Amino acid sequence: MNEKSESFKRLANSRVNKTLNDLRLIGNLSNQSNYEYKVEEVDAIFEALKVGLRDCRKRFDLALNPSDKGFKLD
Repeated sequence: MNEKSESFKRLANSRVNKTLNDLRLIGNLSNQSNYEYKVEEVDAIFEALKVGLRDCRKRFDLALNPSDKGFKLD
């Protein structure tokens, strides 16, 4: 396999595993014997995560399907 593909796979494995671990740590915040929080705070956390994930996906979608061909007069 080529170098760019190997680099992508290596970094993707590392970064996705780190992110999954970080999500697990965020989930640990739900322990009400250690933390106190409001529903609005939890909603804000999940909205931020949803927006971040959506934006990340958009970057891949745009890279795979570039729709901006630019402008050119014939």
